[in-house]
Amino acid sequence: MKKRLSSLFMKYMVTFIGIMAVSNVVSTLFMFFLYGVDIRFARFMMREEGMPPITNFAYGLGLVTFTISGICIFIAVRLLVRPIKQLSAASKRVAEGDFDVHVEVSGHDEIAELAGNFNIMTLALSKNEYLHKDFVSNVSHEFKTPLTSMRGYAKLLKRQALTEEQKQEYLDILISETDRLSRMSSSLLRLSELEHEVILKHRESFCLDEQIRDALVLLQTEWEKKNMDVDLDLETVQYTGDKALMCQVWVNLIGNAIRYSNQNGMLRVGLRQMADGIRVEVADNGIGMRKEEQERVFERFYKADASRGSEGTGLGLTLCKKIIELHGGTISVQSEWGKGSTFLVTLKTDRSHS
Repeated sequence: MKKRLSSLFMKYMVTFIGIMAVSNVVSTLFMFFLYGVDIRFARFMMREEGMPPITNFAYGLGLVTFTISGICIFIAVRLLVRPIKQLSAASKRVAEGDFDVHVEVSGHDEIAELAGNFNIMTLALSKNEYLHKDFVSNVSHEFKTPLTSMRGYAKLLKRQALTEEQKQEYLDILISETDRLSRMSSSLLRLSELEHEVILKHRESFCLDEQIRDALVLLQTEWEKKNMDVDLDLETVQYTGDKALMCQVWVNLIGNAIRYSNQNGMLRVGLRQMADGIRVEVADNGIGMRKEEQERVFERFYKADASRGSEGTGLGLTLCKKIIELHGGTISVQSEWGKGSTFLVTLKTDRSHS
């Protein structure tokens, strides 16, 4: 009942009726005062025919009523339209790029509801603008670092006194930095594509344990360099999803485990079919992470180990998280500084939906 009475339509109706009632009362009293008549004389004039005073009285009453009503309606409309004008002005500021606009909300009618929604919109736009600026700043910084390095080594290569061994070393560094830029560009493009997807476009049934084995074979050179002990505990699991995207997840997670492990370290990968879905664990006994690093590890461009920052792009785990979420799953990390990290991926299956 309160919402019905506070609607914009009811507000206008009540205002109009109130103006008309007040105008009639005021104008009647004014005419009585002007003509010097009382109620009994007005009744007497209405019983008589052809008396000019009643005609003048009626015309005067109508004119005064119309004038008072017009003035009152003008003032009322100005008051009712004011919040609409405020919203219009605020919308223009938003169109000009000012997302810190806030409109005062008063009442419970449609205009107040619109103003409230407008404030919610500007708050969301303000957050997006901050994220956009932060993203551009991070991209600029991440691209600038390898470019600066490449420029420096290119200058060194111009020196005539360099040995052949030094030249090869500098060229290898240049190739490594260009590869990193290429990977970063590809990751950014892929991440941008995934962030605009709501549902998976390519779904197929495949053997998940075989895919994880293929990822380990792909990275075999890396874990053999560190003489790592690889422990596989994989159940046979059939899964339906985007095969190419899921392969990227396992390559990223296993690659990170190898990268941040010590020489002669341990790599453990487990796969289980549970009653409520699929569980995958990728664990190592490497350098691990502190608590504050675990909280930020899935952020764009964040690198937990700054000393080894040149080895990665800071986008791998961000991509993993987005891919897993597109599949309706979750990814989390448990880690202890100096003792290693465990990444846990849970995936839903058709059976777990039922």
